[in-house]
Amino acid sequence: MESMLALQSGWNTPLLVFIACLGVLYFILIKDHSFPRRHALLFYLGLILTSIVFGSPIYILGHLSFSLHMLQMSILYFVIPPMLLLGIPTLLIQKVQISRTRSYFHSPTTALVLFSGLFLIYHLPLTLTFFSINPLFHELFRIVLLLSPLICGGHLQELCSVKR
Repeated sequence: MESMLALQSGWNTPLLVFIACLGVLYFILIKDHSFPRRHALLFYLGLILTSIVFGSPIYILGHLSFSLHMLQMSILYFVIPPMLLLGIPTLLIQKVQISRTRSYFHSPTTALVLFSGLFLIYHLPLTLTFFSINPLFHELFRIVLLLSPLICGGHLQELCSVKR
């Protein structure tokens, strides 16, 4: 465990570069739209929180402290997705959206069950053991787990677009 901590004690540079590229892409996409600054601020705060939770040395400390791990997971799955979704312009969502009426995930209940099920599977001892042996699968599952609240949060974005 100590050797893992020694190797990963710094910042996750590839992730930080990817998040910076997302920030630049977001800026390019919204610069032509009249878009409230508070929504852009929410999006950028979501990116900053993602880089702190996933890409900083705090991520490694989460392996040592259960309380810090739970704080990280709460921020990652319950705070960041709404911030990112509320920061995306409605017009951009409509361009990217694939036929939501045909989508199985259109129901908020289905999306919530998907996220809850994946979250449960992630924390089963057998799954955790498998992920500790196979870091690639661990990272892939974490990405899927991170995307699942975005599906749930898509309904939040639809509700909030009425108020915009």
